[in-house]
Amino acid sequence: MPGKWAGSMPNLSEAPLRIAFFVDTFPRRTENFILREIAGALRFWPHLRVYCFREQTADWGYVDCRDTLRRIPHTPLTSRICGILMSHLGCMARFPSRYLAVLGRSLRIHGFLNPIGLRRFDQAVRLAQLARRDGVNHLHAHFVCETATVCHLAARMLGVPYTLSAHARDLWAGKPKRDVIQEAECCIACSAEARDHLLREFPEARVHLVHHGIAHAADSANGNERDSARPEPPPLRIVSAGRFIPKKGFDILIAACALLRDRGLDFHCGIVGNGELEGFLKESVENAHLADRVQILPFEPYGQLRQRFASAHLCVLPCRIDSKTGDRDGIPNILLESMDCGAVVVSTSLPTIRELIENGVTGFLAKPEDPADLARTIEEALRNHATWPTIWRQARQVLMREFDFQTNLERFRRLIEGAHGNS
Repeated sequence: MPGKWAGSMPNLSEAPLRIAFFVDTFPRRTENFILREIAGALRFWPHLRVYCFREQTADWGYVDCRDTLRRIPHTPLTSRICGILMSHLGCMARFPSRYLAVLGRSLRIHGFLNPIGLRRFDQAVRLAQLARRDGVNHLHAHFVCETATVCHLAARMLGVPYTLSAHARDLWAGKPKRDVIQEAECCIACSAEARDHLLREFPEARVHLVHHGIAHAADSANGNERDSARPEPPPLRIVSAGRFIPKKGFDILIAACALLRDRGLDFHCGIVGNGELEGFLKESVENAHLADRVQILPFEPYGQLRQRFASAHLCVLPCRIDSKTGDRDGIPNILLESMDCGAVVVSTSLPTIRELIENGVTGFLAKPEDPADLARTIEEALRNHATWPTIWRQARQVLMREFDFQTNLERFRRLIEGAHGNS
């Protein structure tokens, strides 16, 4: 198989799978799609473990599947000096040749004069020691930058297979390492654009598409139950949500709301989230004299956010490509969740968004970076108010066909177990 480190892997095809997920922060409130996958995987792999760089205890209240996740042993990499020394001494004693080989590999991947190579090696040693202690024989990392590199090095230390999940920022704004991607038993992309990008950049990689799935809410055959919580506009109820970062385009939404106000449209818009641009967004609302129309709201627990979607007419997320970093969204889970709750979605015509939304069929698309076109698209959606039940049913069909949680979790399971068995 391409990229294989000769002689480093034992034959694991007959060994029962004992998998560990490796993530940056556990749990992270903005990554419910990952947390839901981990919780669902417990059904397949009862010995599942989670390792992370850091634990975020304050986020537990925002996680919808927290009761299941709390049953899964989760351990941050130790930061105590004595624990770090014991990890290194243990790996040196048990795997002396691999220890030196992995050190050399980390320095080569990052550059021999770059101190980050030593840092990633140290993290890999600590991860390897945790995995060895727990009898883990397969590592899976979410995101293909720092976590993937540490996972790659730890797997080489232990002589076990590893797999990866690629998402958005890690691909476009990060710097994935060629060896890390191409030596993985498989790399799972959450959008066709991400899959195609990986295959272009890393042609020897084994890349597969598996969408993030959502657990669908109960619904009636004709959708009337979805409409019951929504009095007909006016006012038009608009909701948006996500991290307050450039690629979400919330400043574009605020500018579009100013145009809609000037045209006499009666509406209310709530933007839910947190992040680095919170102060800027609040200032933008004040400067545009929109305080009576637009609210910047704090991050909400998953169930509360779904209730907000269920009472909104439109979910508007004007995604863009960050001109400074190249960062962009995959298929935003906010759009999936709002479609499932019966809101009509308005977004932009980026390639990943078009994988979910067909303009005028399952939602509405505006040009990126264009407040005037976004305002026009929102007005178009309102003019087509009579078609909203049809649009919701067509969107629902797409969700059921391509984004069903159980279906995509089963695809994920088959890929991981196939990768483990073929190693």
